[in-house]
Parts: sequence; C-alpha cells; structure tokens
Amino acid sequence: MVVSTQDRRTAFWRLLSTPEPPHLDQGSRAGVLPADEIREIVGRLDVGPSLTEGGRGTLGAVALLYHDHHNEAHDLVQDLTDPDGCLVHAILHRREPDFWNASYWFRRAGDHPVYRVVM
Repeated sequence: MVVSTQDRRTAFWRLLSTPEPPHLDQGSRAGVLPADEIREIVGRLDVGPSLTEGGRGTLGAVALLYHDHHNEAHDLVQDLTDPDGCLVHAILHRREPDFWNASYWFRRAGDHPVYRVVM
C-alpha cells in the first residue's frame, strides 16, 4: 500500500498530540507516551527515501523531546551538525534550562527556514 506524504505528516502530527504542550523545563506532564512506544511509532512512519539518516534521527528526537524524553532525544541529536539537528539540540538545552548551551546550538542552527514560517 502506498502512503501519501500528507498521510505521513498527519501521522507524525498525531504523535505530537498531547493534552497540553511541553513546558519550558524538563518536567513531565500527563498524556505523554513512553520512549519505546515513540521509537516504535516513528520507525513505522515510513517517511520515505528522501529523508536522510540524520533527518530520521532529528524526527525521532523531536517526537521524544515533545514527549519529555530529554536524554533519549539528546542521544539522537548530539552528533548532528546540520541546521535541523542543531535547532532541535538548541530547543532541548533551552528546556533543561542550559541557556549557554542552548544559545550555542541556536547559533549553529543559523538562519533556519523555520524562522521564516508565516502563521
């Protein structure tokens, strides 16, 4: 069965659906999934051949961080140097809060395209 790009995006956004958004700290909140379950869901997303291995790690890190699994997310982004990996790494350290390290990774992310998204 062929799964459309839109279906994959929808599945990923469903994964990030929690009763409340993450807090700017490392605290846990109700409604988050266990790390193993997140890894399994992300592994099944079949995000397509255009996504690099680093991109797959970044996608997994976003889901893990969104569900308050800081250490597991950090394991996935700590060696990534592309702008996406650096941005997730920055957000992760901002939530710790490790402001010095967060600002280092925000600088490494540079002028990331996500900053230009107009809502």
